[in-house]
Amino acid sequence: MLAPIAVAAVIRLVTHTSSMVNLRDIRVVKKVGGTIEDTELIDGVLLNQNVAVAAGGPTRMKKAKIVIMQFRLSAPKPDVSRHNASRNTMSNVFTGG
Repeated sequence: MLAPIAVAAVIRLVTHTSSMVNLRDIRVVKKVGGTIEDTELIDGVLLNQNVAVAAGGPTRMKKAKIVIMQFRLSAPKPDVSRHNASRNTMSNVFTGG
């Protein structure tokens, strides 16, 4: 049951110019529950968002517009290159130097 799915995943990555396939481009996602018959090959990107479903969000969307970003969404970090940090050794701390 799993062998045809694995072969189909590799064949999708073969191009007309090269028969070499980087197996790191294939990802196996394991889920708890279900059976082997529930296994399927997904062509594209799988977004695993259990939090949205737990909060009462939709479980399926049609014609969704999705953005995949390759950078972190976080607050900007302070610029520490402009600040002078004093470096004290333990002997300077005790002697006051």
